[in-house]
Formats: sequence, C-alpha cells, structure tokens
Amino acid sequence: MPDLMARAAEFIAGKLAANVSRPVTYVRGADSAALDATVGRSSFDVDDGHGVMRFETRDYIVRADALVLADVQVQPRRGDRVLEQVGDGSTVAYEVVNIAGSPEWRPCDSSRVLIRIHTKLAGSP
Repeated sequence: MPDLMARAAEFIAGKLAANVSRPVTYVRGADSAALDATVGRSSFDVDDGHGVMRFETRDYIVRADALVLADVQVQPRRGDRVLEQVGDGSTVAYEVVNIAGSPEWRPCDSSRVLIRIHTKLAGSP
C-alpha cells in the first residue's frame, strides 16, 4: 500500500511551488542552488533568567531534495545564505540561524519532503 502521507506531502509541495513560492538562491561559500521557496516565519521564546524574549525568524519552506550544492544534497547549515530579489529589483540576503540552540531547520512533514529553514536579515549579499 502506498504511503498516503508521503503522497499528500508531495501534492502539497507541488501546490506551494506552483502557487505561493518565489525564486531564491541558496548559497554556501562558492556553491549555490536556485530554489522555489514559500516564505513563512517562526517565533521562539527564550528565557534568559531575567525575562522572556521573543525572536522571530523569516523562514523559507523548500523541497529537501532540491537543496543540492556541488551535486550533493545537503541540509541547511548556520551561516549559509538565502538571496531573495525584492520589489525594487535589489537583492536582499538572509542568513541561516539557530535561536537558543534550536536547529537551523525542521521538517514540515513526516516524510521530510518539505523543510523550513530559519533565517535572519543579513542585508545585501
């Protein structure tokens, strides 16, 4: 019997790419990959002992199998960058981060078809 959840994840990934994604470039050192990404955000509450601080990240939801650098499928790593073209034609860079020891990314589904990459604004590329 086929895995219905995996098929559903593939279906959703296709719909996101076709309807609510934008082209971005994922960069690690000299290597890069063109990806279709859906933009989201995540909130993290961090207790520093004096109070709780809330951090928000800009997230990019991408197909895990599309994240290929130098012909090797990779996982997001702190310090990598996502380059996105904005409305005025300029390019903005977002850096992959982890907040308070949380991972830099997390799967969006049990089959790991889609992953959510956490980033922060880094300015110009």
